[in-house]
Amino acid sequence: MKRFSVCMFSAGLLATVASIDCSAQLLVRDNFDNGIVTDVSTMRNFWHVSVLDGNTASSADEFSGKLSLRAVDWSNSSVSLTSSVLMDMGFFERPITITLEGIDLQADGIKPEEARLRLSLTPTGGRVVEAADAISLRYRPGVLLLGCRINGAGRKLPVESLSGVAAPSIMYAPLPEGKLEQLSLTIGPGDTPGMLRYQVVAKGDNIDFEQRGTFNMSLAQWGGVNGASLTVEVRRDAPASVNGTAAILNLKSLTVTR
Repeated sequence: MKRFSVCMFSAGLLATVASIDCSAQLLVRDNFDNGIVTDVSTMRNFWHVSVLDGNTASSADEFSGKLSLRAVDWSNSSVSLTSSVLMDMGFFERPITITLEGIDLQADGIKPEEARLRLSLTPTGGRVVEAADAISLRYRPGVLLLGCRINGAGRKLPVESLSGVAAPSIMYAPLPEGKLEQLSLTIGPGDTPGMLRYQVVAKGDNIDFEQRGTFNMSLAQWGGVNGASLTVEVRRDAPASVNGTAAILNLKSLTVTR
């Protein structure tokens, strides 16, 4: 049986799937404290900033020890940070854990549920909605969804609505009312070939959630490359364009550990 362990360093976020290994390897840390959005704390030009359809009013900024992504005005606008494909973030042999802390998701002039946070992995980089293969976790106030797409199936549906080639989602989890502050996603090898394990942990004001499970995904279905590109995105998921409105994601830190 493969060992599957998680160790997260923030108080209140220590969780495990099978055993705790507090010597977890730190792969990426971004404290958003150097004033340069594209750099992480230990590496230059780690992130690529993408603004949907060239909406120049939307923005990605880093100041006062936090990241601020603002998707503004336009219908279904989004802003994202995407890394290149990194072999260090492969998860078919050993699990990785992605942790977001200090989350502050705001809806300015739109309904609260129209501001959405997405955390995604692809084997190719680029926008997750265009990726043939992807794993994606999406949060909107009241709901967490985890899904995956294989071989371009269901391209007209969000990745989070799929479990491989068809609906429904891998995980659909209603959450109580409250402010999300911390979110982590662990992906790693399952006990049988072609299976992956997941763990999702969410913490905040009136939110204390954890779910574990498995889903079908093989290395061949991931393009044969045991690596991944990481994307963090905020989306203004409102149908009408209205000037002066925005979905805003403020974030204090992001880490990837193994």
